[in-house]
Amino acid sequence: MTTSFRLLSEHDSAELTDHLLRWKGTLAPLDQGLLRREVSRALDNSGAAHAWLIEQGSNAIGYLVLSFRSAGPAEAYVTGLYLAPDFRGLGIGRQALRLVDDVGRWLRVRVHHFQTESESKHAFPRGRVSGRSLSTVGSSPAIQEANA
Repeated sequence: MTTSFRLLSEHDSAELTDHLLRWKGTLAPLDQGLLRREVSRALDNSGAAHAWLIEQGSNAIGYLVLSFRSAGPAEAYVTGLYLAPDFRGLGIGRQALRLVDDVGRWLRVRVHHFQTESESKHAFPRGRVSGRSLSTVGSSPAIQEANA
């Protein structure tokens, strides 16, 4: 089945919050109201971050968040990447990192991948990820061009 990365907008904050609550092991304990406000703020139209829901078919299997530095050199950081346990070790995380690298090239920003605290043998392979094999759904022109 094809993995897709659906770019989220401020209108998707309730959907993402519901998934985060379902994947509650990915977050420190938070009040639901605070979580909803923080997700809404992260997805606002300010351009401070881009977030994608990772899907296989119609099933949400994870999320990806790329945050942009507001001052100084043009830099972006992967500040969130989660895959449901059944979908780990299948190369989907590598696809997500390829997406942020492609977006970074298109936007001319340097992308920094983060290190995981996970003990998973599949978590974040060492070295750079290259190549393109992504399907994007509902993406902005920036994402469409990054994957062209």
